[in-house]
Amino acid sequence: KDLPETAAEAGEVAELYRALRRNEPVAVWQKADASEARLKRLDGLAGPPRVLHLATHGFYLDAATALPLPLLRSGLSLAGANRAGEAVEGEEDGILYALEAQSLNLEGTELVVLSACETGRGSIDYSEGVDGLVRALRIAGAQRVLMTLWPVNDRLAKEFMVEFYQTWLQQQRSDPAAALRAVKVSWQSSDDPARRDPRNWAPYVLIGA
Repeated sequence: KDLPETAAEAGEVAELYRALRRNEPVAVWQKADASEARLKRLDGLAGPPRVLHLATHGFYLDAATALPLPLLRSGLSLAGANRAGEAVEGEEDGILYALEAQSLNLEGTELVVLSACETGRGSIDYSEGVDGLVRALRIAGAQRVLMTLWPVNDRLAKEFMVEFYQTWLQQQRSDPAAALRAVKVSWQSSDDPARRDPRNWAPYVLIGA
């Protein structure tokens, strides 16, 4: 399924970042450039990004599937994922499973934003917590992860994310949790019934200190 708003989302977030964090580099990867191999290597970057924003499809497969490892049941679709079945052995298939995400180099990354469906879901391990994308990214080094608890609307997700960055990047002292709360409060009191609907603002949760 196409996500027509993701390109606009990436562009608007990048422009906000360039305007409000002028001393920090911005790289936008879209279409074929947004590949699994490139993300794993962080091609073109001097090191781990301060912020990693991923706007794409997310998925979670419940325990009824035949997949043996919980960290293979959740992930993100990247460039070429629609041809994953054609990938030959040893090649990337365009799907970043949580199992692979935990090996990314995100040491020092302040925030990973998962603008995708169901990225907060996972298999419950009563001794370790939830095995899924969020835990994998935290293992990889991310200090905080902004994720979703259920499917989100493409257009409204773009609007929510743009307002989150507008609010966050204008803070004198970085506090993503406060920015997220402010946007949620704004949407709850909006004149737009779609924005007031909890299904469109409540799925966003920030994990990490």
